[in-house]
Amino acid sequence: QLIMKRNIFFYFLIYLFFSPVFSFVAEAQEVLIPLQYNPVIKQALKNERENNLGSAKSITCPNDTLSLPFVDDFSREGIYPYTCLWEDSAVFINDDFPVNPPTIGVATFDGVDKYGNPYNPALTSYDTADVLTSKPIDLDFPGDTTIWLSFFYQPQGLGSNMQVRDSLVLELLDSNQTWHRVWTKTGSATAPFTQEIISIRDTIISASHDTIIYHYRGFRFRFMNYASLYGMVDQW
Repeated sequence: QLIMKRNIFFYFLIYLFFSPVFSFVAEAQEVLIPLQYNPVIKQALKNERENNLGSAKSITCPNDTLSLPFVDDFSREGIYPYTCLWEDSAVFINDDFPVNPPTIGVATFDGVDKYGNPYNPALTSYDTADVLTSKPIDLDFPGDTTIWLSFFYQPQGLGSNMQVRDSLVLELLDSNQTWHRVWTKTGSATAPFTQEIISIRDTIISASHDTIIYHYRGFRFRFMNYASLYGMVDQW
């Protein structure tokens, strides 16, 4: 993309992962059930243990606070987000299962953790699942009106059916270290990737008349999904 001076263009894809299924036979009927575990993550971690690759994969990042622009298309190798850009590693990075994505790499939000295990095996479990948080970013540009957050997202894709209660949300961290929810999308049937472009304004007055400041050194943003926690379900 074209990135102008002092513009911040956050570019990344959030999409759903294909849930492999297995059949359970009871009284001559077959029932398809999503996997509780992510076999790709399990195999990758097993390969690391067997080949002693854990320490060899350490990455040295240039700065604690990132400068503009911030860009990630999730095309790097590996199953976890790039540690120089992201603080956590709950989402699954892959390039196998998007439906007509705009680029190669994607980040998958679902109901399993960074180790490929369900957050909670109970079939009734439901809560916040995966979280993807940026490293601190230098947004110390008071009054600038050209800072934007852009991202692509896709619900369900080739995965299991989603419910209206399932959602993907975006939150921004203000200068008082308080998170504010600025965007949310409810679950739906599979749809094409959609682009969102959100203005990151310097100062906002909230409904309670509080002053919210986003243009400061150390700004962060994060995505999270609300989903069933028992397996590879409710993907974005």
